[in-house]
Amino acid sequence: MKKNSKFIVFISVLTLLLVTLVACGNNDAGKQEDSLSTKTGVLVEVSQNIISVQAPDGTTYTFGVDANTAIEGSELLGNTVSVSFKGEYSSGIIAVSIRTITEVDHTGSSDKGSTDDPDALQPREPSSTDETIWYMTGTVKNITPSRLELLYEDGHTYIVTIDSNTKVDKDVAVGSTARVFHKGKMVDGMVATEIHFIPQEETIWYFTGTVKDLTSTSLQLLYEDGHTYSVVLDNKTKIDKKVVVGCTARVFHTGKMEDGMVATEVHFISDAEQQQSTPAPEDRLLSIQVTIVAISDTELQFSNDGVTITAKLDANTEYTILDDNATVSDIVAGRDIWLDYKGYIQDGMLVLGIELLPISP
Repeated sequence: MKKNSKFIVFISVLTLLLVTLVACGNNDAGKQEDSLSTKTGVLVEVSQNIISVQAPDGTTYTFGVDANTAIEGSELLGNTVSVSFKGEYSSGIIAVSIRTITEVDHTGSSDKGSTDDPDALQPREPSSTDETIWYMTGTVKNITPSRLELLYEDGHTYIVTIDSNTKVDKDVAVGSTARVFHKGKMVDGMVATEIHFIPQEETIWYFTGTVKDLTSTSLQLLYEDGHTYSVVLDNKTKIDKKVVVGCTARVFHTGKMEDGMVATEVHFISDAEQQQSTPAPEDRLLSIQVTIVAISDTELQFSNDGVTITAKLDANTEYTILDDNATVSDIVAGRDIWLDYKGYIQDGMLVLGIELLPISP
């Protein structure tokens, strides 16, 4: 009898163990099938049945929304939300729940009695939201009513959320330079407060000469190098009323001589002003575009109106490369350069700077 009792107890324990293992296996399978994953980020797109969330690392996740999706809080663009879903993420996967992330509830609780009790723990106000405003400047790669893609100086393109409170200059467009004021750092998800258009800075050049012709749209000016240059006049050009054919004028303009000049201002220069303002030849800084005939460490030769001119180079001559595919070694005979110099062309020119121009396509 004892032997049979032990056998029956052993069978019972084994059966109970098997039932327990099967039950645990079933529970694990259920947990794996019903397990939830979560993505947290800023809402960058909201429609009737689709939302997109930008995570702190810049990745955008898209979820489907149906009648079974539990929504807690506000689905406004720019809000930070936590999206839960079943299984592994794939674009358009149905969200189980969407929860707007708010400040942590710091309300104190106490088992010492009512809050009238001075010894009781008192409720605390939620900590204030960080309202620090940051800014960054870059090139607009794309802009929509809900977001801006900005190419920053570090070479990365950052996404900034635009919401109903964002003030955007009307001139901000793809390709323009913009300064974005925003809440949140780059890694946290940025929401723009203001987006300002930044106009490109334009260098203003000037030169002085004799007016050969003047119309409402152009000015022909005889320069001291013997050439007559044409300058465009537009409705923004300011012109002294004394400027007429035959007078001396100083033209302030955008664009270099070879690029096409547009005058910003044209000033009349009297004989007295010209004598006072004209420096000695050795002090004047002038510029001209030429083609190199020959060049050494100490001399530069170029052709001007069929005459070969020799200019001096010294240790102070600066060399600038305006061709991305070139180096200083490419400043050789046959290349076009922009020459900054002092003195007269045929009377002891001293070269101050050489800018190597790109080869025309």
